[in-house]
Amino acid sequence: SFLDYNDNSINICSSSQIWCVESCSFCATWDKKFIKNLTVEQLVNEFLDWLNCFDNINWNKIETAYIIMEWMWEASYNIKNVFNALLKLYHYIKDKYKKIVFRISTTWNIKLVEDYINFIEKNKEILKNIEFQFQISLHNPINEERIKLIPKLSIKYKIEEILENFYKLSDYLNTKLKCNYLLLNYPEWWNNYSQKHLD
Repeated sequence: SFLDYNDNSINICSSSQIWCVESCSFCATWDKKFIKNLTVEQLVNEFLDWLNCFDNINWNKIETAYIIMEWMWEASYNIKNVFNALLKLYHYIKDKYKKIVFRISTTWNIKLVEDYINFIEKNKEILKNIEFQFQISLHNPINEERIKLIPKLSIKYKIEEILENFYKLSDYLNTKLKCNYLLLNYPEWWNNYSQKHLD
């Protein structure tokens, strides 16, 4: 977990597990065994501890709070606790900030879209007051290469299946999905393949 802030906003970034189930090849913790998902109470307290431990921050100037579930380890495997923790946290901080942004950044889990839609349906009134950002990391647009980076997930879910499910989410939200990508110095055919997926 970490906290970052400037004159008018604060960023609190946290993970939702102790170690991870994925063993991604690029991760420094790939050889660590998954221990547990954090409970709703543990997640909320993790954020509140950050908010309470800095006496040198002029909180009166902070207008925007960015609450981010990412960093290391995957929120998708603890998504219901993450959703419930964010809602509970909202009630703690709603009167302190003019703007609250919740962001979940994670890899893919087959029930992710379904759980997200159910979360929206149950909490429409509250979510009117929150900017909610949902980000999925694909890691690589080529299934054969992606499996080298995130082997467990790549075996379970192909890129095409992930995109198909997110098209459903896009239709439900009646909005376009935004895709950010970085093309590294790979052969031209690889970059062309990446662009084809984006198109």
